[in-house]
Amino acid sequence: MTCTKNAHPSLRAWPRHLAVCAALAFGACGVGTEEDGGAGGGGGTTSGGPTGGGPEPGGDPGAGGGPGAPGGTGNPREVGLDFTVENDSTFARTETIRASVPFPRGGYTTADLDNMVVSGHQTAWMPMQFWPDGRVKLAQAQFTDQLAPSEAKQYLVARDEAALTGAFERNPWVTQFGDLQFGAEVRDTFQVPYRSFATGTGELLQTSPLVETRRYRTYHEAVSGPGIGRDYLTSTYYVTEFRDMPYVFVDWVLGNDYLGADDPAGSADPNLYALGDADVRAAYFLCKGATECMPYRQATENIQPATALGDYDGFKVMQDTYLSDGQTRRYRFVLRFEPSGAAQADKDRWRDTADAILQKPMYALASHSAWEQTAAAGLVGGPLEGPSDSKSRATSEYNSWAGSSWFGTFGGRGDATWSATTGTPRNHPLSPELAHAIQGQHHRLLEKLEQKAWIQSVRPYHLYGLEVGAEQPILLYTGLPFQVIAGEHLGRKTLHDNDPYPAYRTLSANQPTAHGWSGYDHEHFTVDLLFDYWTISGDAWALEEIRQLGQSVKGLLRLNYSVMQYVQPTRAEGWVMQAFAQVYQATQDESIKDYAMRRVNEVVE
Repeated sequence: MTCTKNAHPSLRAWPRHLAVCAALAFGACGVGTEEDGGAGGGGGTTSGGPTGGGPEPGGDPGAGGGPGAPGGTGNPREVGLDFTVENDSTFARTETIRASVPFPRGGYTTADLDNMVVSGHQTAWMPMQFWPDGRVKLAQAQFTDQLAPSEAKQYLVARDEAALTGAFERNPWVTQFGDLQFGAEVRDTFQVPYRSFATGTGELLQTSPLVETRRYRTYHEAVSGPGIGRDYLTSTYYVTEFRDMPYVFVDWVLGNDYLGADDPAGSADPNLYALGDADVRAAYFLCKGATECMPYRQATENIQPATALGDYDGFKVMQDTYLSDGQTRRYRFVLRFEPSGAAQADKDRWRDTADAILQKPMYALASHSAWEQTAAAGLVGGPLEGPSDSKSRATSEYNSWAGSSWFGTFGGRGDATWSATTGTPRNHPLSPELAHAIQGQHHRLLEKLEQKAWIQSVRPYHLYGLEVGAEQPILLYTGLPFQVIAGEHLGRKTLHDNDPYPAYRTLSANQPTAHGWSGYDHEHFTVDLLFDYWTISGDAWALEEIRQLGQSVKGLLRLNYSVMQYVQPTRAEGWVMQAFAQVYQATQDESIKDYAMRRVNEVVE
């Protein structure tokens, strides 16, 4: 069934195959490939899934959310903590703002956040980083506000007002759509399609009264015919919902990120069986059950307009390419929900906000004085006050980056694709993107930081669920197991010596590994971009990337195995120690700190 509606003017050019019209929800049904139109597997979420279990549409749908009643103003804090938000869009927007707020050393505990708000707004908090004494170093303030086109607003954190606490509440417009289904399709060398869908309740990663994020880890299975005879690549979905906005954000990570094992002992866990480089004749994001499915950064990500794949909207993101072993790729889709009985003014408001999110994403940025007084930026504080023309310099830096040609599926986004580039251009005490954004109070530079962090997904170090033992005989040089020496190779040496899938590697033959992207050797190891992006976003995927890198660097500088058991050049020991400190700051994983101190005491000393 194909439905149409009177689209918002800015959305009419979007080709789409709507799965919901007049508040009708579809069940799972057979689907075919783009070429043959034939039958195949369906699937997806039903009740209990990402938005399942809601009531049948009907009755007053309400306004779709919004800021609701204003919060208390509170009292000034001893250290003024302020931040700004700029709506660079031509649309008015009602949006749940997530602002990273720095706190001074020795100041406030997690419990103290329950008595703080963004002045005048109902506020929820997510602690993110901590000082050595366990007090809060950085926390994300979450609140909902309205901004006019081109409006900039300043906000102040106040005390003596109760923050929002308790369980997350799903947006009422989203609740009325009880059969949202999303997933992905990949096609192998021979155009055999494999699909995966987010099902069940997923893994809860972050939750507050206003925002909740869950992760769904899946493996692609053949839709028709035997194909390769096993699963073919992975899809991991980070799904974020909002109490006050009728949207679901799906951050989709298409991956060749099998952990692997030399001896999986007959386990049925597909994560233990490495695939190796894999052809991707095509890859699609699939969606139905939402009013609108919208790709983020569609042009720069080279995402094709939606086509009908059976009952699904299919957005092609890759064609005639490959994913190397350990390589992934991140995309974002904004799913919009609009009940048929909603008032036109409410529909227009949420359509405008969706356009604003896609056109000009909004980033909150604490003032330079807030960062300076708290010394909470990065590991050593900063940055210093910039020159008098910091704003214009930052503007020029952003425009030069945004106007470049380094985007596309595997484009560099301004990053050095080969991490061992002379001069260690990726290593800093604080990334230039974050430092210059703070100095110039230039919010758009955070978009550059976001994109340079996101493209780290393509570096071939991804081994999902990796945990490296301190004494384990393994060497992860530049991310993947080093096959020349004895020890655990996570199944890669067996795959190399006796390849069962050579016919599925035609598109990577004679091509650079991972499209020219390298992992990190010890003299150029860095977590800077991911750590600084996590600092300003609280992004759940970034936190997992940082956790993974912590394990990867344990597998690189070993304590008593391989040549790495001996002290390495100064910059190697130094950059790796900075990475350990950043990983610990983000994850609070005591094993990371313990391993780093063992490296200092048992090797460097």
